[in-house]
Amino acid sequence: MTEALSDNTAALQLRIANWLAHTRDVDIAIDSDQEQASRKALKLRQAIIEGNLETESLTVDEDLKETLSALVSHLVESEATAPERLRHAGAVCQFINRLTWTDDPLAEKRDLLLECAEIGWAAIRLLVEKVTRHDTGNGSTETHPAGTDRVYPTCQPNRDSIAALIELLRHRLDSYPSGVAEVSTEIYGWFQNAAGAIGLSDETCFGQGEVALLAGGAYRHLGKRDDATRWLDRAEVSFRTLADPTGLARVSYARLCLRHEMGDYGHVLAFLPPVRGFFEHRGMLQESMKCRLLEAVALKQSGRREEALSLLERIHFSLLKSDTSTLAARILAEIGDLHQLRGETAKAMASFSKAIALLGASEVCLARADLKMFIGAAHWGEGQCHAALKAFQSSLADYAHLKMVARVAYMRLYIADTLLDLYRPREAEREILAALPTIEAQKMVPEGFAAVALLKESVRRRKTDPNALRELREHLQASK
Repeated sequence: MTEALSDNTAALQLRIANWLAHTRDVDIAIDSDQEQASRKALKLRQAIIEGNLETESLTVDEDLKETLSALVSHLVESEATAPERLRHAGAVCQFINRLTWTDDPLAEKRDLLLECAEIGWAAIRLLVEKVTRHDTGNGSTETHPAGTDRVYPTCQPNRDSIAALIELLRHRLDSYPSGVAEVSTEIYGWFQNAAGAIGLSDETCFGQGEVALLAGGAYRHLGKRDDATRWLDRAEVSFRTLADPTGLARVSYARLCLRHEMGDYGHVLAFLPPVRGFFEHRGMLQESMKCRLLEAVALKQSGRREEALSLLERIHFSLLKSDTSTLAARILAEIGDLHQLRGETAKAMASFSKAIALLGASEVCLARADLKMFIGAAHWGEGQCHAALKAFQSSLADYAHLKMVARVAYMRLYIADTLLDLYRPREAEREILAALPTIEAQKMVPEGFAAVALLKESVRRRKTDPNALRELREHLQASK
């Protein structure tokens, strides 16, 4: 600590000596009109935000420097929301960086950029904190400690601090995908605008790659596949620029997850082995286990259930001594689903019970929602329609909480099918009518898919066609 203070003191002494040397014969405006500078700063901020100002027409003189200094002070004291503060800091950063500073002996441009970077970084930290404190869906609510909005860190963003915040967001990917998508998009934009203030280009590129990869996963969970693809493209560009093989392997895995959701299981099974091999070679246990899980689910969806079950049981055994409870719960849920597909309900429920124990009374998340769906399917297979309906409705509520609209629509069809078995056709019709607009808007089936037209017509006639409903549900299940 003493050594660090000595270094800071020496740096400050050097800055003071430099300032005195360069201002020896310069008139310093001690009594400048702060109110006028403040008015100019506010006007300048508005012009920057609206994009109505060309830097080529401006000369960086003492008056503009004073206005810029006042502008940055306004950003520090701003009562704007964290996303607004982040965007404003990024826009001002970009504006200052584009100005031509012909004479800057006191490094004022650098100081202003670093101040903007700190403001933006503080806003990012606040955004991430809000995502991590978001209502979990199990009764807890988001809290905002007094003064949090006004705390500005003194540290500059670097690879370690960026990685730490990314990890916090990644932890909420399965439980708050909409929030992760929104915040990742904001952070990516800030990295673009504030690139000159961050310092080394590697930090900027690393940050952009990580948040783009995170955004790709979040948009995939939300069923927005085109958005997911675009964000994964951005992540790949960043990791290629850095020549980062681990980052590129993670992008490849994310792309395969996307292809899996599109029902292209042959592609997944063909291209997954080298990605898994890379993770295994690097000793990345959790990533290699995720690849094995994806492979097993692709095998299940391809009709190769015995191979899938064998693989899942092997990887579950490998995870028994590791601290990966959520991943282990997902594996157990898939093992249970395979047992219920084989009519082995007792074994299925035993696996589901173990998965529930691993998840505990935690937040609403994708793994929990999927597990409830599998439990409902097991009850349905046994003819226990009331128990199945309850599980399906609980699963739908979780998907709705997570804003996963495509899965909500899928669950509505499951519920409708169950309601028909319970001789409740009017309720089934309501579920179908609620699901169809999302299925068409999200392009969850090929255009002109016959079962959709048949189902629409049968519902219109108040005589729901169970065969058309089942065909549509099974098609969606095959591409889930």
